[in-house]
Amino acid sequence: MKQEQLDKLLSEHKSWFDDKSKGARLKLIGVDLREANLVGGGLYDAYLEDVDFTGANLRGALFLRAELKNIRFCGADMTAVDFTNATLRDVDFSGANLTEGQLASIRAYDCKFNVARMNKAFLVKANLDAVSMKGASLREAECRRLYLSPGSLQQADLYKADFSYALLDNVDLREANLAETIFFHTRMGPIHIHGIKGIPAQIGHCGIENIDFSEAGDGSDIRSEGFFDHLRVNN
Repeated sequence: MKQEQLDKLLSEHKSWFDDKSKGARLKLIGVDLREANLVGGGLYDAYLEDVDFTGANLRGALFLRAELKNIRFCGADMTAVDFTNATLRDVDFSGANLTEGQLASIRAYDCKFNVARMNKAFLVKANLDAVSMKGASLREAECRRLYLSPGSLQQADLYKADFSYALLDNVDLREANLAETIFFHTRMGPIHIHGIKGIPAQIGHCGIENIDFSEAGDGSDIRSEGFFDHLRVNN
């Protein structure tokens, strides 16, 4: 799709959003938007399916309450993007830059954030079902009341990330950096923790059970305790 066509559709969508009797809701299906420029674009309440945004410039784009299915954002610049209350199904953010992104209360299913940059991202009350964030950077991310089940944070950088009141159910934390991470009233288990690094800033009033110490993360070495001892030995 050419940039002029996209700009026209966005303009019509804005008119529809302001007055439902005008314009038309943005619906993009089977569209190639690789390398497109959507800086600050208003895609709130839009419906997107089978769209490729690989390498696109989406800095500050607004996807509030949008519905996305089978979308690729690989390597896209999504700094300060806003997905608040959006529904995401089979969306691939691998390698994308989501620094300071707003992802509060998103509902994400079978999505990938592998090696994405999510520093200072806001994921409060995010509901993540079968989501992988392997190797992602979530330094100083706000993950309070986040729900992740099942999921992967393997090799993720969680420096100073706040997981207060979060639920991590069947989550892979192997080789993750937990330096100064906050776990307060956090429920975890089963979790896979072989090779975790760093000392969390806080682990208070947490419920931690079914801890898997196996290197393969295959559940072959499940124990009911030892999380804190494992942290001390590995640091």
